[in-house]
Amino acid sequence: PYFTDNDYNNFNANNFDPALVTEGMKAEVEAYKDFSVFEEVPYDSLNAEERKKVLHGMWVKNNKNFDSKTKKYKKVRCRYVACGSKDFIADRDEVYASTPLLPILILLLTMGLAKNWDFVFGDISTAFLHADFKSVGTGFDKTSEYMWPPKEFYPDFKTVWKTKRAVYGLKTSPKAWQDFLAKELGDMDFVRSVTEPSLYFHKTKEVVLPVYV
Repeated sequence: PYFTDNDYNNFNANNFDPALVTEGMKAEVEAYKDFSVFEEVPYDSLNAEERKKVLHGMWVKNNKNFDSKTKKYKKVRCRYVACGSKDFIADRDEVYASTPLLPILILLLTMGLAKNWDFVFGDISTAFLHADFKSVGTGFDKTSEYMWPPKEFYPDFKTVWKTKRAVYGLKTSPKAWQDFLAKELGDMDFVRSVTEPSLYFHKTKEVVLPVYV
């Protein structure tokens, strides 16, 4: 099955240490502050139309760092995401974000083995939050969304967040992140493939960079 018993245990709400959950939530909110993800706005300052569009948020938790000696997890990753599934997008092409095709990855691995390339794998923590909507073009200037902040930190429901970055859960976030990354890699002399948008080649060095989102 795609969803194993271990996966179920990782995400089952009954299997989370409350102290680790609190710690994880605090770390997530601090990360949002460090990245200047939101601007606090009084709910009363919104007009009637804006109030209708305030998105809800939810916590997605995952146990991390299992200790085989104590049989316990050392950390709970808490991600606060926007419930953006009902967010209306007029043109879906404007929010499309590509993912490398499996044949492309197989081809790169085959070429790498044949040419004796070095393979280096990496991961970008809180990747989407690096993408500032305004930094990736005018197409995203108006996609800032209002959303309710976590009630654990804002229990009075008098404040909403105006998002300034690609919050997880927004339909615009994958595209915003991909365009942001393309701009950053372009500044480092990488050229984006025309036929495979998730593949980059360095202009002067034999470096091929596939990006999986």
